[in-house]
Amino acid sequence: MMSPEDGDVSWDFSAIFPHSMWLGAAVGISNVVCLWNILNCKKKISQILWTCVLLQSIYLSVVSASRSALVASLTTMFILILCNVKNIWKFLKYAIVVAVIGTMAFPVFYNNSQRMQNKIESSEGAYGSRTDIFSDGFKHFEEQPIFGCGFAVSYRDGHRDVGRLESGSGWLSILFQTGICGFTFMAFILYNVKKKVKNIRKDRILQFYLFPFIFLCLHSFFEGYLLTSGYYLCLLFWTLLSYLYTYHVISQMK
Repeated sequence: MMSPEDGDVSWDFSAIFPHSMWLGAAVGISNVVCLWNILNCKKKISQILWTCVLLQSIYLSVVSASRSALVASLTTMFILILCNVKNIWKFLKYAIVVAVIGTMAFPVFYNNSQRMQNKIESSEGAYGSRTDIFSDGFKHFEEQPIFGCGFAVSYRDGHRDVGRLESGSGWLSILFQTGICGFTFMAFILYNVKKKVKNIRKDRILQFYLFPFIFLCLHSFFEGYLLTSGYYLCLLFWTLLSYLYTYHVISQMK
């Protein structure tokens, strides 16, 4: 169980991680990678085994109670399936298999989703649990829109904090901390990655690296770690970004 920090959170399962959010992100990546293995296995027995692992991974996503990680992983998995579907009949086959397995597994997942349900019910304000953090961030962004408030600087309850805390969203952290200039530079980097990454449907190895990166991009809309050096998700995000940025060169060397 996760160690209590602010208030009683001892019921949040976190496994080997100090915080349940980091477990949710890890199994979110696991969900995507398990599906990639299912789609690329040649033998039926391997597909069945990976499907069992995927169901256990999704179960951990539910138990960790990370709504953002679960939604981001399911969205990424849907895109991955679409990327590998060559015709409508194959898509229907995948849809039927997912529907049957989902129907069978739903009671187990639902019975262990109480913590996630409690989070949804307790969410208040325009941005749910992040309303106060986002409101402070937008307020000070209006005062310093060009260059932001600086690296590792965040505002909470009107107070300026300097440290590792982000704004509850990695992309908003880039905007708040580095301003329009930093956010534009980051958008330029991602745009260049998009230009360099080609043949996604045919290149299965590229998919292996690209779709976990897509998951991190989606997940970091709701969790802050893109500028928090030392967190494994920050290291993984920038490592994958670097790899994808140079993939066109690496693929030619093979």
